[in-house]
Amino acid sequence: MKPTNEHDWKAIPFPFEHEKIILNKVLTNEGYNALILGHRPHGMDDRWFVYCKDSWLYLHRSWTGYCIFKIKLDMIDGNYKLTEAHLSRDQDQYRSSSKESDIEVINLVIDLVIKDNLRS
Repeated sequence: MKPTNEHDWKAIPFPFEHEKIILNKVLTNEGYNALILGHRPHGMDDRWFVYCKDSWLYLHRSWTGYCIFKIKLDMIDGNYKLTEAHLSRDQDQYRSSSKESDIEVINLVIDLVIKDNLRS
């Protein structure tokens, strides 16, 4: 499977207004390899476009192209980890209810991308 890139879908750059949080999510090698393949939306109900570039994972809303999250991927002590996330705080593009709900969305999207790519 060919990895997605920023040219595969509408991708508006990450906004200036954002918030940074620390993450500590460990990925298996298999999970990491599946995640960096990214995700192209398959239909109208598919809400995310995801790609990896220069050790950053970008999560865009598929309908608008807005980049809502960008997540740092690092290799630490032999493990792949998600170490930080930048959360869009541009109120015209994304209205977050809390950092906690953003982390839940990030984990949900990442888990779905990994599962989808492992099935392919």
